[in-house]
Amino acid sequence: METIFSAVLLLGSLPHFSQDVYARTPNGVCEIKKLPAGRVLISRDAAQTSYFSPGTDNRLFMPLFRYIQKQKISMTTPVEVQVTPGEMVFHSLPAEQERILITSSSDTPVEAKSGTESEVSDAGSKVEVRDLPERWVASLGIRGEYSEEKFRDGTQKLLAWLALQSEYEVIGEAYMTYWNPPFIPWFLKHSEVNIPVRPRVQSRSAEQTRSDSQVPAETSADTSNAEFQRNGESEAARSMAEQNHEADISSKRTAKMERAIFAGGCFWGVEYWMEKLPGVQNVTSGYMGGKLINPTYEQVKTGETGHYEVVEVEYDPEQIDYEAICKRFLEIHDPTQSDGQGPDIGSQYRSAIFYADASQQQVAENLLQQLRSRGLQVATLLLPMGTFWPAEACHQDYYSRKGSEPYCHIPVKRF
Repeated sequence: METIFSAVLLLGSLPHFSQDVYARTPNGVCEIKKLPAGRVLISRDAAQTSYFSPGTDNRLFMPLFRYIQKQKISMTTPVEVQVTPGEMVFHSLPAEQERILITSSSDTPVEAKSGTESEVSDAGSKVEVRDLPERWVASLGIRGEYSEEKFRDGTQKLLAWLALQSEYEVIGEAYMTYWNPPFIPWFLKHSEVNIPVRPRVQSRSAEQTRSDSQVPAETSADTSNAEFQRNGESEAARSMAEQNHEADISSKRTAKMERAIFAGGCFWGVEYWMEKLPGVQNVTSGYMGGKLINPTYEQVKTGETGHYEVVEVEYDPEQIDYEAICKRFLEIHDPTQSDGQGPDIGSQYRSAIFYADASQQQVAENLLQQLRSRGLQVATLLLPMGTFWPAEACHQDYYSRKGSEPYCHIPVKRF
């Protein structure tokens, strides 16, 4: 399989066989660029593993390769790669978009429609055809071997550069673009880290943002998240709850606070235990990752948006350090469960630590390595922070308001 993958990408690297769909970012350069609208093929790994996991790259590429062969589509560069869970995106040429067809369950070709997401199953992966609009990205050009380390380092450098670009704001997770096949000598390889951004506009207040969302109802403590539904709570009641929550956050917030982001299943339980740590000033349930701006609970709970249920922990570093908070997180949920947490199964319930900088990354990696050295098959992912979207007000301080304790987050001593 690797031989086929390499041979095809070799052809794709030659000018006669391959065309660039947009301009490269030079090595070592950070820039903002607009990517063109167009029709793409997206291959998703059904196992939802990281792109850098062994075998995932070929598992994603082969369904695309078969589709490209069948439809006689020209090879293009670059190939875009979402890292976790693994996705591979292939761009078509504008002149060939009408020839990109979707294979239905009866194997009958059907023309792709704008905005549709029809699927083709193939060897543990599925291929979608989708029309993408124009997009703004921040981009960093990278020379050398394709690796997870280069992706992580490049993401941190690009985020640091973006912090100085006040006219743009981050709206999505970092991903890679590859311009050469894997067997090309390392000193000739070119890749990029891209982060979705948009021109910054006057943002709405948190109250305005959340009041536009559908607000689901609370359920009893012994009810699964899968059964969580909206109720008939009045607009006035929702508005009052949101204002009270924001006022509570503001009263606790100080200038010296730092942030930590964790995903460990249902955010209600993680929030409950994090709030009990001395030095933690505020904990907010919300969402991170994915491709939707300001997602709602109803959207995230489908497991199809790519978001995680997370908690944002704001703490005073003079009272508690990041390591202590990470240890607590790894003791209040099962870091070995890969498909969710307890009875809550789905990609939105996966375990992850989102780091803000290299220091947080190192602390978290050291703790995960300690668990691995003790024989635990750690499933917790270590990912760079993206945009944090606060959840609806009814999800904040859930167990405290109910007067009960989490049923699927039980502290276990591990350190």
